[in-house]
Amino acid sequence: FGCIVLSAALAGPNGRGHLARPVGSLALVQGALSIWSYCDDIPATPGQPGYFNKVISDRRVKGPILATRSVFDTATGKWYPLGAGVAGQVAFAAPGELPKYGALGTHGVRGPGIAIEDRPLLPKTADYDYRGGTVYNLECSETIREGADRGGAHSDIYHPEVAHAVWQAALAAG
Repeated sequence: FGCIVLSAALAGPNGRGHLARPVGSLALVQGALSIWSYCDDIPATPGQPGYFNKVISDRRVKGPILATRSVFDTATGKWYPLGAGVAGQVAFAAPGELPKYGALGTHGVRGPGIAIEDRPLLPKTADYDYRGGTVYNLECSETIREGADRGGAHSDIYHPEVAHAVWQAALAAG
């Protein structure tokens, strides 16, 4: 739950914390949190912002925010929605639509009020040309794909291409 910990640290208690200055960049690698966590108006509950919306609205990240996603991440693609179902919250989406209770590690950051770019994970020598104030959902299914346990590819993040994407974000925060 590292993505939740980082997001909570940036948002502060009840999303009202204060940072002395914005952090340089943020990497959300296979996040097990809601796709709507950062938006300013959750589509299924109009008028309610995502729990970590202040990270975006208060520009608590100076540089780029990147989120990796993979269809082979069973922890976020299967178990996260089932966990929401246990709580009586499950809502399945039609093909091509975003789910009401989807996880970032499968679908990326979503929702209104966010500058979002969907991009592929690039080779380890490519330039991402990241810009501050933008969330980059990196489609990583070609790389983050191996895993035999119940989490699927959730922990298959140790690849030079993933490290390069994160490093590029850190450099872009300059």
